[in-house]
Amino acid sequence: MTQEFSFTQLGHDLYLVWMSLAPLLLVGAILSSILHIILPPNFIRKALSGRQGVLKAVLIGVPLPLCSCGVIPTGLGLKRDGASDGATVGFLISTPQTGVDSILVSGSLLGLPFAIYKVLAAAITGILGGLITEHFTPQVSSNEDQSSQSSSCATQDRSTAAEQAGTKSSLSKALTHFDEVIEPIWLWVIIGVFASVAIQYLIPSESLSSLSGFSLFLPYLITLGISLPLYVCATASVPIAAALVAQGFPIGVALLFLMAGPATNVATLGAVLKGLGKKAFVIYLSTLIVGSMLFALSLDLLLAWKAPESILQQASHQHHFAWWEQVLAGILALIFIKYILQYLKLVLTKMTRRQNVENGQAFQEQQLAVSGLTCQGCVRRLEGALLQKKGIVACKVNEQLDELTVNSDLSLDEIKSLVKEAGYEAP
Repeated sequence: MTQEFSFTQLGHDLYLVWMSLAPLLLVGAILSSILHIILPPNFIRKALSGRQGVLKAVLIGVPLPLCSCGVIPTGLGLKRDGASDGATVGFLISTPQTGVDSILVSGSLLGLPFAIYKVLAAAITGILGGLITEHFTPQVSSNEDQSSQSSSCATQDRSTAAEQAGTKSSLSKALTHFDEVIEPIWLWVIIGVFASVAIQYLIPSESLSSLSGFSLFLPYLITLGISLPLYVCATASVPIAAALVAQGFPIGVALLFLMAGPATNVATLGAVLKGLGKKAFVIYLSTLIVGSMLFALSLDLLLAWKAPESILQQASHQHHFAWWEQVLAGILALIFIKYILQYLKLVLTKMTRRQNVENGQAFQEQQLAVSGLTCQGCVRRLEGALLQKKGIVACKVNEQLDELTVNSDLSLDEIKSLVKEAGYEAP
């Protein structure tokens, strides 16, 4: 039956999705910040680079109880601390599909053989995706001076902090890193929440069961199309997958849903694209699509394994949020509200300054080279810092993140000084 729309129901659905992802997202960011301050500055770069780094990243990620949005800040935090693109992709592919809690739930609902098969599938796809990424996106040697250009802004900030040992407390460093991990992805997370709820209204789950009799591949393709943008947690999605099998879908469809769903959604895809670039993003998504389809079809066609009879009763289990989950979700909501207000303030400042230009105030447009900008979060921080300064009416960073255009009545040296004050370089 198609779900009827009402604003009350919409609010309830948004709340459920937010409660499913927010606690893990916050825990992931906190975990990334803790790792950032307790590990030596070059530990991640040395341990998680090259082919062995990919294997280590996958072995570390498989048992971690992080999924979907929870793995984004942790994985990109590793990248910010110097992990190679291959190790980061391997971690991002394998980690959200597994986790100790997910393995236990999968074994309970779908059988222990299925749970073991799912872990192997996640590990293999993670390793393959990481190795392919490592091959096509080689990292600059960490022993060379230019290695800092291939690492992210957090790595550069950490190097600066190392030079100023003792000037910042561990808590201050952790909070700075937390902000650098969450700030670039907050908008994608919000988009992902609304997209997930929209799919629930546009494509009711009841209509999927009728597709299983049409074609061998149609259920897989439909499930893949739904699971790619949809937010589902590795643990919470197991009852959904179990219900699909109970309605007549092949067991491979459940595996496909549990592999592609937790590892992809609008928030994850956007964060990977922004954090790792187009080439790594294409490898990440292609590996997940091809790998999940092949393992799902192999489970049905080669192994012909059947789900337990009790699956229908197990699938009806309803998840209730604990008090600590509600607290963490509330904290993250307040953090997101802060980012929203900062974004609106930046937009209003740009509009006001642009109006001054249109009213005839004379300002000079100047271009200067900048370095240290590695993501749109860096761009927003730099633009926000500059627009707070008197005399600057507009500023824009180019797509290559290496040139800054400023409209102001300041001298070029004064602008360079402000750029450096914001934490970036203007040679």
